[in-house]
Amino acid sequence: MKEYHFVKVGFLLILYFVPQFSFGQQSYELLVTEIMADPTPSKGLPEKEYLELYNASNRTLQLSDYTLHYNTFQTDIPNKLISPSEYVILVRKGNEGGFEEFGNVVSLPKLSLINGGTAIRLSKGNRTVFEITYKSDWYAEDKDQGYSLEMIDLNYPCVGQKNWTSSESSEGGTPGKSNAAARTNPDNIPPELLFFDAETAGELSFNFNERLDTNVVKLRSNYTLPERNIIEAVVISADENSFTLMMSNPLIENELIDIAMRDVTDCSGNVADDINLTLGNLPPTDSGSVVLSEILFNPKLGGGDYIELYNRSENPVSLKRWSFANLNADGEMDDLERITDFNLLLKPKSYLVFTENEAFLRDFYIDYRKENVVVVPKLPSMRDTDGTIFLLNSESEIFDRFDYDEVFHHPIIDDKDGISLEKKDLDINSNVSVNWQSAAAEVQSGTPGYKNSQGNQTEADNERVWVEPLVFTPNGDGLDDETFLNFTFVKSGNILNARVFTVSGVSVKLLAENKLLGTSGKLMWNGTDSSGNELPVGYYLVVADIFNPDGTTERHKKKVVLGRLN
Repeated sequence: MKEYHFVKVGFLLILYFVPQFSFGQQSYELLVTEIMADPTPSKGLPEKEYLELYNASNRTLQLSDYTLHYNTFQTDIPNKLISPSEYVILVRKGNEGGFEEFGNVVSLPKLSLINGGTAIRLSKGNRTVFEITYKSDWYAEDKDQGYSLEMIDLNYPCVGQKNWTSSESSEGGTPGKSNAAARTNPDNIPPELLFFDAETAGELSFNFNERLDTNVVKLRSNYTLPERNIIEAVVISADENSFTLMMSNPLIENELIDIAMRDVTDCSGNVADDINLTLGNLPPTDSGSVVLSEILFNPKLGGGDYIELYNRSENPVSLKRWSFANLNADGEMDDLERITDFNLLLKPKSYLVFTENEAFLRDFYIDYRKENVVVVPKLPSMRDTDGTIFLLNSESEIFDRFDYDEVFHHPIIDDKDGISLEKKDLDINSNVSVNWQSAAAEVQSGTPGYKNSQGNQTEADNERVWVEPLVFTPNGDGLDDETFLNFTFVKSGNILNARVFTVSGVSVKLLAENKLLGTSGKLMWNGTDSSGNELPVGYYLVVADIFNPDGTTERHKKKVVLGRLN
């Protein structure tokens, strides 16, 4: 099950074959299969715009029954019979001669397509039989001017960009015949929710990554809201990938509710997993409630930077239209990158981490929390040695700033690649340099999306080092197979050396050497020596030497009993 968290600011894979003419709410009996919107410079075809129609039904169609809609215009198509699996080329009146060699041509009183993209629709009476909104980014690289856009797989006519590309013909297009780009290109991926919004406290809007089956969208029984009814579900976009739910009772200020959505289906019949959302009607947040809490500005090779935020307040906060920025060489704020255009919820006392490279976080950090990771198209550039990161709210007000520097890392660290800087005390200003520390080695030098390893403990906590369990039996039964050297510290930046000794003083196992610790954590020992051999039963001493950041050293000796191995 997928879970998303959004909020309102202010008041406000089996191969799925779909038979022809049975796609959701549209018949798709007559298709637009090729669009030549920008014919100049020509690659061999006449430098004139055209549309290609295809009869996808099993009967002969009369084109005069249909109306073509494009841009803000519409025109009836003249009389012409088109047989099953036959193509017809639509051109503007006066341009017929250049296309007659390619097949059946029908002229229209007017035809003027927009190079950058527009909506094209075929209707029969009050019924839409085909609709597409092409865009300039549908073209393949370096194949826009002089090339047509072609539908790839005619069995999936409702699919947008994923089923269209530039013609692969050397002439730039294939009017009146099978598309050069034609190949099997099934749509078997369910729709994904892109964002949620609420323009008023009584209406909830949802946007998906592809065209939906609007008959399913309109089923009110597919939505569950506590203590509320759905009055109506209304499709709100020409691409049919967005809809609005009208609620019986509006949200009151500071109210949070949960909504469950099921059976969201795309136009090809793929059904999404159930979707659960937390949403609300929240006022703007106060300055200081959201702060920078961790950054990685010098990732390992192949990795990516990340920026983590923490909500210090007792209330959820929406990050809609919030941004990150950096400082350029002239000392001016620059490279502003918006975090999100939708209502992304940062819960109270919680973390979110922002990155362009989620795979790096997943593969490198041991406690990766997918639910707290937000993938963004772009972060501001961050130099590997020093720089500045700004956090700005939706009104472009500076909420936080951190002038980072690699010298803030612990002096014991030589190779700083892949090691984040963590804020120790989340209540202290971000530009206090001593309040930042390298993430502990035991968490793979980063805690993206969860509690910082170097977060200060309260003074009420006693500094402790202990071993638990005191008796362990590594026999593989799942009960006390290991023992752990545990530690908690009030202050961060401690360095640990730890060894296991026999009672006669012989060192048998190195547990840690110059290891940078967090303020809490543990090390495991499974009863083997440094070569991985099982040690005999008996008493052992775990000796921990801790080098504190104030220059003092302390030694802890803890007795532990290794039980019989079976």
